Amino acid sequence: MHQGNPRKARLAGLLCALIGFCVVATSTRAAVLALYPFTGNSLANTATPTQSTASAITLGSGLTDTTRYTTTGNPGAALRINTDETDGTSTATAITANDFFTFNLAPNNGYRFVFTSFTVDLATNVTTFSTNVVLQASINGGTSFINVDTLTGFSNTTFTTRTTDLTTFNNNAALAAGASVLLRIVVYDNDNNAANYTAFDNITVNGSLQAIPEPGTVALVGLGLTLAGTVILRRRKR
Repeated sequence: MHQGNPRKARLAGLLCALIGFCVVATSTRAAVLALYPFTGNSLANTATPTQSTASAITLGSGLTDTTRYTTTGNPGAALRINTDETDGTSTATAITANDFFTFNLAPNNGYRFVFTSFTVDLATNVTTFSTNVVLQASINGGTSFINVDTLTGFSNTTFTTRTTDLTTFNNNAALAAGASVLLRIVVYDNDNNAANYTAFDNITVNGSLQAIPEPGTVALVGLGLTLAGTVILRRRKR
């Protein structure tokens, strides 16, 4: 009976093991990376992924009203941003006035974020004004931001879930290397009335966490795949 070449069998086994290692090293753990339901009038994150953290929401200094929550959320409490706080005319003027709120997401050492989407439930208490909501992101601690999405002219007394695709954000090199992400939500409107407000509820960042292979491990895997490929090419030339 014809017996297979033991050396080739060992190399084939090594190749399979290396490929299996690559799959494990780059596997993702699906998670809700951050969730802000404002339960109990709290700005804290309630999601608990095992390999990352998310800070509580920090309000910009332009948001000074003491009436901060509404009980007509989706459901329960919701974050209330009164229109007398956000009477800027553009994203730039709202940022200058510090009419925004932020929260930071940080992966544990050796992990990176792979984002899928951002969702928020939005409503206004009346339809006589419109609100502009701008989602921005920074990967350098807030030194600079990029616009991710803009919801302009929003005016709806029933909570509506708005979803932003975040997958293109994953191409950033710093993010792939495990950078933290600071998200900023800028708000401005065409109203200036302390009785009117925009309500935010169930702010959610969806995605997964991916292990980042150490450079030495990547080099070892690459060398093993190269050697296995060389053996295959030699076999074809015979």
